[in-house]
Amino acid sequence: MSVQAESKGHGESAWSRALDVLLRYGGLLVIVLVFAYFAVQSSIFLTPDNIVAILTQSSVLAVAAFGAATVMIGGGTHIIKGGIDLSVGAQLGLVTAVYALMLTNGWDPIIAIAFGVAVALFIGLLNGLAVAVIGIIPLLATLAMWRVVEGVEMLITNNVNVPVTSDFISWIADGRILFLPVPVVILLVSFAGFYLLIERTPLGYQVRATGGNADAAIQSGINVRRYTILTYVLASLAVAIASVIIIGRVSGSVRGIGPLMLLDILLAAYVSAMFSRRWVINIPGVLLGAVFVGALTNGFTLTNIPTYWVLAVKGGLILIVVAATSLQRQREASR
Repeated sequence: MSVQAESKGHGESAWSRALDVLLRYGGLLVIVLVFAYFAVQSSIFLTPDNIVAILTQSSVLAVAAFGAATVMIGGGTHIIKGGIDLSVGAQLGLVTAVYALMLTNGWDPIIAIAFGVAVALFIGLLNGLAVAVIGIIPLLATLAMWRVVEGVEMLITNNVNVPVTSDFISWIADGRILFLPVPVVILLVSFAGFYLLIERTPLGYQVRATGGNADAAIQSGINVRRYTILTYVLASLAVAIASVIIIGRVSGSVRGIGPLMLLDILLAAYVSAMFSRRWVINIPGVLLGAVFVGALTNGFTLTNIPTYWVLAVKGGLILIVVAATSLQRQREASR
């Protein structure tokens, strides 16, 4: 081989290794840089109280994103045919409204939560059946469900806010378990549950196999339809849990709050790939992604940066993650 060709090969090898390192550790590097910037700009950003505030503010987003990520893991990340649930935002609004209406009418909080969970699970089941049994593309099926669920919320609330005051709401909003706020405890318990289920059990491995290659999963004896339905049901369960936090944080049901959170939920799920060596969506990454999104909002507020920059940065992050994931797949396919 000529000296010129050998030099070119070494150059390509060095570039390839550098790109591998960037793809592997880029997510953590971005977090470190963003946190460093906000720490320099605001003296209170890294204080314990503000860190707890970020975790509290991120709790709803993270819990809902655990469910959204589960659908993506079980359905694959194909932009059109892959797993996605666009109805999670609307479900947040509806289930929160159910909780609020039942509490204002004197129902016991446990019964209200149980009924709200049942409503959420029913919606998740419908989504799963539409995708796995009827064969509707997830993007279209869940988009249609979004509109249906949003309409039901408007119907039962007359499209107005439903304020709630009760000891239960006050405990969710201001209570503590040990030294942590209740929303943070709910977040940590939810994370432990989804992490163990999706990342550390045979069920989780089969869900990931279903999303990785459905045809291969079928040939290996995995009931792809069953696990696809399960992912949508789990997503709705996560919504029901997140709705408990919402009703405490806003003291009731606020119209339109769910769909407003949809971009953040999807962002936290997609960004999780940044924290995986293989650039795959994962539950620990969702937690980091949700906290990162919460830190962005918190940091921009502390540094008086206009809110429209927050939206621009969030949209840009989704584009970066999708582009980096595609690049990683191309590199793996060429090896």
